[in-house]
Amino acid sequence: MSINVFFTSDSHYGHSNIAGPKVSSWSSGYRNFNSTHDMNEALIDSFNEAGANDIIYHLGDWSFGGKHNIETFRKSIRCQNIFLVTGNHDKHVYDHRHLFKWIKPVWEGKIHDTYFYLHHYAQRIWNMSHRGSIMLYGHSHGSLPDDPNLLSIDVGWDTELYGHEKHTLYHYDEVMSIMKQKRWTAVDHHNTNTTE
Repeated sequence: MSINVFFTSDSHYGHSNIAGPKVSSWSSGYRNFNSTHDMNEALIDSFNEAGANDIIYHLGDWSFGGKHNIETFRKSIRCQNIFLVTGNHDKHVYDHRHLFKWIKPVWEGKIHDTYFYLHHYAQRIWNMSHRGSIMLYGHSHGSLPDDPNLLSIDVGWDTELYGHEKHTLYHYDEVMSIMKQKRWTAVDHHNTNTTE
């Protein structure tokens, strides 16, 4: 059985100000749903593209609008293997740690044969970046311009970078294909010639 690996961030389940201008008290809202309910249903549908035995790495801002939404959203998703890197809206998620494989503020390690650094916030340099480590992040909802010279990308649910379909999860193979399009060259800050 083949196990798929997916990445996403900033689902903001239950967050009316994110849902769109028809329901947001903000001037616009990041999305264009007619209601928070419609947004929540779209989130559930997209997460359920992953099978029960697949893996989802979620890079923060799981839900909003009350602690109950943490569990409501999680129990609507069939995937049993969700790993959560916390974001700025996840202060209560540790009370629900039993719903996730783990909850951490940052994670790094190998997925298949590739070294990843996962964080809610974008960074210009990270551990092992000079050795080809891939940095995935969220938080910016696609508003931060992608840097074609860095092996990093915003995998937020609102992004549509490099032809990615908005409001879907990024598959591992898609991430690897995007990284092959980058103009990255290794720069090791340990070996630079500087004068003091």
